[in-house]
Amino acid sequence: MRRTTTRARATAAGALALTAAVLAGCSFGDPGIDPDDVDAARVAALADDPFVAGWKVVPAKANHFRSVNVAAYRAHVTTTEDRTQDAWASSVEFVADLRAAGWEVRHVACYLSDDTTSLYLATEITATTVDDGVTAIMQARVNDRRTTATAAVPFHTEDTDPWGLTAPEGEFCIDQDVPPTTSSPSAGAPVDLTTVDPT
Repeated sequence: MRRTTTRARATAAGALALTAAVLAGCSFGDPGIDPDDVDAARVAALADDPFVAGWKVVPAKANHFRSVNVAAYRAHVTTTEDRTQDAWASSVEFVADLRAAGWEVRHVACYLSDDTTSLYLATEITATTVDDGVTAIMQARVNDRRTTATAAVPFHTEDTDPWGLTAPEGEFCIDQDVPPTTSSPSAGAPVDLTTVDPT
């Protein structure tokens, strides 16, 4: 009987410790921040951009009852599109269309296979555009099968350009006439498009 009681107490103590750890990393109504009309207007303006026409619109939302490290989720638009060309041709076409629509490419990473074939695998692109003083950001990945892309706008509590991207220097790997022979990411790593830090 005594062994059973000791074991039960140990189990209960462990459960309490686990509960305390979970509660320490969660927030019940704080610091979640509800979106407002500014968020709705910003994503509506983004959805009107010709390049992202027809993409799925995801409204901003608060992050109540979850991690204290996230206050909200930004409004964004997203798409997944099938591709019929090889990864390089698809990437060149995507970037050309993006620039023609007025987006500024800020970061490009070109990826090749590690084996002796040096097969071109995919391109990751980060780009921005400014509408009425608000900077929207897009991140896309293009390979020979599909393009996945998401574009987001700042949350209403953030600066109108919260992304912290520096101006690009020189040409990107995608601007060459032929695919690069090695993987070559540019400066300016992609940023977190979705989450808003607590203020």
